[in-house]
This record gives sequence, C-alpha cells and structure tokens, in this order.
Amino acid sequence: MTRKSHQAMSVLVPEGRQVKRTAKTFETESEAKAFALKVLARGLALTAGTLNPHLPKRTISWPDAKIWAHSE
Repeated sequence: MTRKSHQAMSVLVPEGRQVKRTAKTFETESEAKAFALKVLARGLALTAGTLNPHLPKRTISWPDAKIWAHSE
C-alpha cells in the first residue's frame, strides 16, 4: 500500500472585520501550490504544510508562502 503525500493548507480570509480560517487538502504539492498562487494573487495570507502521519513534516509560514508557491 502506497501512502499519498497529502498537503494541507490553511487560508485566512478577511470577511469584514472578522477573519475566517478555512482549510483545504490536496493530493499533490503541485495542486497545493497552484491553489496558493490563486490565494496570494487575491492578497490573502496563508500557511501550508503536510498532514499527519505523512513524513517528512513540513510547514510553510505566511512570509515564506510566496517563495514556496513559485518553487518547483
């Protein structure tokens, strides 16, 4: 049985004076990066990372998200 490398991404979405946190999961890192580029183009903040129990653990902070999303 092969484990898939799922990616999780939290997206902070401003709604008036409140901020709503949503999360999406992706089968591949490429899909997560494509979504991140769309979110970043809207000027929103996001963080990304792997879901448990997938290894290696990886967390991409908001300041690093743009660089990560543009990397191959």
